[in-house]
Amino acid sequence: MVSENGSDVVGQLVRLASDIRSASSLDAAADAVLAAGQIIGMPNPVLVDNVLLERRLDRICAALGEPQELLDWWHSNQIGRIHLDVRRGLRERLPFRSWLMDGDEADLSPRDKVIREQQHDLGISSCIGVPVHLPDGGTAYVGWSSATRGTASSPLVGDAHFGLQAVAYAFIDALERMQAARGEPQGRPGLRARERDCVRLVASGCTVKEVARSLSLSPFTVREYLGNAMRRFEARNLPQLVSIAFRRGEIGLE
Repeated sequence: MVSENGSDVVGQLVRLASDIRSASSLDAAADAVLAAGQIIGMPNPVLVDNVLLERRLDRICAALGEPQELLDWWHSNQIGRIHLDVRRGLRERLPFRSWLMDGDEADLSPRDKVIREQQHDLGISSCIGVPVHLPDGGTAYVGWSSATRGTASSPLVGDAHFGLQAVAYAFIDALERMQAARGEPQGRPGLRARERDCVRLVASGCTVKEVARSLSLSPFTVREYLGNAMRRFEARNLPQLVSIAFRRGEIGLE
């Protein structure tokens, strides 16, 4: 379960994200993602959906220990709902979507009632998921589940969502790197020195204020550098910026 010390949770998750990026095998990357689930109190097999990765899902799910019936259910019942939630989450500027099937019957739509019954049959009482926005406009999706009702509310405490984003982006990056699914488009200009410094510190888990103190800059200037870097790489948010910078070799593992 997530402790009251949110910064400690974020630190653990960011370290796991670093482990995933340096993983030499899918099994090692999957172990780190499962460890993230333990930290946030959601230890059930990780749910992964990404249209670009569907041809590899059998191998991914084998590494994560997902039963085939869970994978079948995930695709047949949730994929449309997930994409809708991701789009709504973007409009609301939410870092991720979570859904709890803990409400009273009167609070649930007929569809939600059916989904809750199916989830409970598979031993799932709550889920949380992170959309990973890819440079080409696609969306990957990484999630965790639990047999304990209400567990998905725990990562909402403090800044734990940033750590979950870091883990999700690192895992999708690792999958793409290991499978050589896609190379980053060529021809984009690289980061300038100060932009690279800011991105490197953000990747290590620093807040904007901490980056500013470390580089003797104002928070406003740091935000400007990060904004320039996001526009340069066409990134939608900071985790995506870190992912692109890492794949292009602009930043490395600390």
